[in-house]
Order: sequence, then structure tokens, then C-alpha cells
Amino acid sequence: MTLVIRQAQLATFGEASLHRFESRLCDLVRQHWRETCEAMSPSDLHKFVEEGIARGRNYGLTSERDLARFVNVQFALGAGFDTNPRYAWAADVLKASGVPASTRVDQLCELTAGALR
Repeated sequence: MTLVIRQAQLATFGEASLHRFESRLCDLVRQHWRETCEAMSPSDLHKFVEEGIARGRNYGLTSERDLARFVNVQFALGAGFDTNPRYAWAADVLKASGVPASTRVDQLCELTAGALR
């Protein structure tokens, strides 16, 4: 007997996994960005995290770790930081060709920490 998994089933598994990740990330940011999150409704927080994940994916970020770090930078610098001229350095780091995603996120976090000092 051969097990056949259809594309639609794989998509459903992927969506379920994404929703679990989004929920875990919402829980995590509630701990680290307590005041910011308290000012948001649960649905606004979820949307903010969901949009951050989508923006991170636009830069080729795929691992949960890299996406979570991107979302944390989004909390630190604000939504749309990657297109804000004030943070042009962030866009430069994220768009660096030939640099692995994890390295770009490491650089982004390091520069963000420096910018917030």
C-alpha cells in the first residue's frame, strides 16, 4: 500500500504549521514587548506578527528563528521599518545579495541594537 499525499493536503499542513508558529511568536513578543502588546488588541497583535512574517519572507527569510528575529526588529523600529528612509541601512542589509538569510538577520539585529543605544 502506497501513501499518497496530495498538494492540497501539504498546503493544509503548511498552513497549520504557520498558524502554530504565529501563535507561539505572539506569545513570545507579549513577554518581551509587554507594554507595546498591551496597547494592541489580540487581533491587532496577530496581524502585526503575521505581516512581519510576510515581510520577512519577502527578503528570503524562511526559518522560524530568522522570522522571529525580524518581527522583533519590527517591534523595535516600527512597522515598515524596512522601507522607512530613516532606516535605509536595514533595507540595505536585508537586500544584500549573496549573503545568507541568517547572516543578514544577524547583521540587522546587531545594527538595530546599535541604533537603539
